[in-house]
Amino acid sequence: MSRLLLLFSLLVLPLGAQAARRPNIILVMADDLGSAELSCTGSEVIKTPHIDALRKDGLLFTRAYAGAPVCAPSRCVLLTGRDLLHAQIRDNAEMPNPSEEIFGGQPGLAKGTATIARLLKNAGYRTGCFGKWGLGGAHANAMSGHPLDQGFDRFFGYLCQRNAHSYWPTYLEDDRARLDLPGNERTHGDQWAPDLITAKALAWLALDKKRPYFLYFPSIIPHLALQAPADLVQAIPVIEGDTPYTDNRYQPCERPRATYIAMVQRLDQHVGQLVQAVRERGELANTLFIITSDNGATWKLGGYDAPWFRGNAALRGHKGDVFEGGLRVPLIASWSGVTPRGASSDTPVGHVDWLRTISALAGCDEKVSSEGADLSGILRGEKISAANPRPLAFEFPQGDGAQAVVLGHWKGVRIGSRKNASAPLQLFDLQADPGEKQDIATSHPDIVAAMSRILAERTPASRPGWEFPKEQR
Repeated sequence: MSRLLLLFSLLVLPLGAQAARRPNIILVMADDLGSAELSCTGSEVIKTPHIDALRKDGLLFTRAYAGAPVCAPSRCVLLTGRDLLHAQIRDNAEMPNPSEEIFGGQPGLAKGTATIARLLKNAGYRTGCFGKWGLGGAHANAMSGHPLDQGFDRFFGYLCQRNAHSYWPTYLEDDRARLDLPGNERTHGDQWAPDLITAKALAWLALDKKRPYFLYFPSIIPHLALQAPADLVQAIPVIEGDTPYTDNRYQPCERPRATYIAMVQRLDQHVGQLVQAVRERGELANTLFIITSDNGATWKLGGYDAPWFRGNAALRGHKGDVFEGGLRVPLIASWSGVTPRGASSDTPVGHVDWLRTISALAGCDEKVSSEGADLSGILRGEKISAANPRPLAFEFPQGDGAQAVVLGHWKGVRIGSRKNASAPLQLFDLQADPGEKQDIATSHPDIVAAMSRILAERTPASRPGWEFPKEQR
């Protein structure tokens, strides 16, 4: 009996030790990747074996929400844990270019913002960001938002989202220095940025084996333009109906469907390289991988064939919408030996939750304001009660403005609320009507009133173009 007890203790103690230790965290954020564009989430044309392996060893969230329906505010929500009713950055915006050669970037996060990176750095983690930033750039008025001023020890990639519209940029940012890329002409080149960025991330990962780390990997894949090295595209079999894209809004593309597939599959290979590097370090048992996207797939634009890919499955809308298609994203959390293997969770979760979750896992003592929830219990397989669901709130100021609230299986959507402060709030039952086709607001005035009160709690935006009428508050 004593031998059996000893054997049992040897089997179970490592799992307990894994859960108790502060994990390394690798957070991969794709760019405009739809919720159904991984083979493990439903794609029949895109093969993602490395991400699929993480899904098999981890947890798939089937009702995961981005921070926002477009790039910059979604990244702000993710890193700061403040939802769009309270976030510093609530839409995309551009700063003037400081020169003809340098992109100005987007408005920056305020100095001293409590980001995931800052909290982890203060807790002893080393922190690296490799990819697209979009929360402060080279323009003097946006410099406070530089990654090195927001908790990261290392940055390599694109500060400006406009620069990231090219996979062959003429330069990238290396910490605070500009790294010119000879041979690149934005339309073509010798150095494909995603591969270069991945190599820099792997080199950083290898530097230190003593401290835990937070690797934030916001890839530009598969955001337009459709650009990939010829060998990657040639490896994709000929697809019937894959006709050239010739519009100049984005770069022309000879095989747009094949190019998009090649881009996403290359992202999967990058994830595989990160996993292999962690494996070689002997750290798989103490590393949490998070795979997600900044918003839903885009519409038929720039050569992306939305009806053919069905990147948002049967959900209504696309990038730029507060309907489900614009907000729902893939989300996989995989921590070997801790997350339940091959499990799924239909609990509504969002990017807003990761600051609290990661802070809890890392043992951060700092208290910060956040509308997010701590998902660490779900990651360990604990069941969460569906009673009294907390709200997830969104807004999008472009055009006439739109707002949304998710409350359990209920979804409220208000369209035109910047133009009309008393615009009606539509109500959908996502359990019975996941495509948001039938407005049942008149049948549930109490739920509509509760959602209106949530939206009325928004704080003023930092820019006039992001503001909604005062009557909403």
